[in-house]
Amino acid sequence: MRKARAKKIDSPDWVAIAAEYESSEIGYRDLAERHGVSFNTLQKRAKAEDWPGRRKTYVRQLCDRIREKLRERQAQEVLNDYERLVNATERLDAQIAQATLVSNNLDSAISTLISLVKAKELLGGNPTERTDDGTKDSAPTSADEALETLREIAHVLETVASHGID
Repeated sequence: MRKARAKKIDSPDWVAIAAEYESSEIGYRDLAERHGVSFNTLQKRAKAEDWPGRRKTYVRQLCDRIREKLRERQAQEVLNDYERLVNATERLDAQIAQATLVSNNLDSAISTLISLVKAKELLGGNPTERTDDGTKDSAPTSADEALETLREIAHVLETVASHGID
């Protein structure tokens, strides 16, 4: 038994048809049926206008935009962690300077401050150590390094929290 043919329309919207092909995983046959055009006509038009190439470009650009959004989100998370680290360092430094810590916690606080400064340098690099292109020498260079840096910072922040720093 034969399938019923889709009703032909007078003037197909080729721009919309091409856009649907590029932005989805639909095949030529389903697309032709959905828009009421002949499969052969659609296939010839797709070949002439390189729809498969345009689909690949669309997918590549979409993936690039998604990767960029993820990078932006990760960068914001690192920045937030860095700001928390700076704030914790400043509070601890102020408490040490004001001698508000009891003497048995002073050594611990100084040790924590040193750890915070090291974590800060590990995350953001030493501002005086710049490469020719202006980037920081010791900044993480891969996602794995950045993740490890964040783990180290989390550990340092936990240490700071255990000393009663707000």
